Amino acid sequence: MIKQFVIVISIVLTFAARGQVQHDLESWSGLKIDVELLKKLEFKMDGQIRFDQNISRHRSSLFEIGIGYKPFKWLMLTPAYRITRTGDVNNDFGRANMDITFDTDIGKDFKIKNRTRGQYAYFYNRVGSEIELRNKTQLDYNLSKLFDPFTSIEFFYSEETISDFRLRLGGNWRINKEIDLRTFYAMESQMGRKTNDKEHIVGIILKINVNAKKKKKK
Repeated sequence: MIKQFVIVISIVLTFAARGQVQHDLESWSGLKIDVELLKKLEFKMDGQIRFDQNISRHRSSLFEIGIGYKPFKWLMLTPAYRITRTGDVNNDFGRANMDITFDTDIGKDFKIKNRTRGQYAYFYNRVGSEIELRNKTQLDYNLSKLFDPFTSIEFFYSEETISDFRLRLGGNWRINKEIDLRTFYAMESQMGRKTNDKEHIVGIILKINVNAKKKKKK
């Protein structure tokens, strides 16, 4: 499984290297909060600020809420809604999405996850909408109690073709039992076009896990 994952990434990078390329550097920073309401139910919040044009211009600010339902240990269903502000009211948009995430252990230290996302985005102040399907496969490695590295590849499907892909390398830093810090580098690229614009993204996301379940009385 790990060997096949590496082969897929290598093939994608080969295709991405073709054609004329325009590069940009972006930064994503934010806060995620997961609140465990019940054993199989979570409330999720996500806020981010993103900059582009070599981290010189505010690209967007977003806020997202969702509910995670875990009917089985290996399956998570997450409907969510996102509001994105861009600084231009004509480009502000909302997005509704549904995630289906599977995960399984590979041996003692590896875990592989696959997330399929269907999303519908629409502009608030002008006509325009988009339906997109995304699929992300991620490989996690349990390195130590402090740091766990990961890598992932995600494909974006629009109008029945692969329009973009995103390759990500990073790690989760365990600050304490409730708080993790995720740092990563990602490259997003268009596919199948003469000019394949590439965004290089550096990110830092603080994640807080809250257990809101009532403790059983002894």
